[in-house]
Amino acid sequence: MENAARQADARGDERQGLKILEGALKRAAGDEPELQAVQEYRDELIARIKGL
Repeated sequence: MENAARQADARGDERQGLKILEGALKRAAGDEPELQAVQEYRDELIARIKGL
């Protein structure tokens, strides 16, 4: 999530941040404590990309 945040926030590259997060979510086992936060950040990036 840190890499995605760095790409999206610090570098302004929301699409690359989303790509990183989606890759991490595909590899996730589903029981990680930070999984919900990652999914929420993913939703936020999608909203930014769509201009919502």
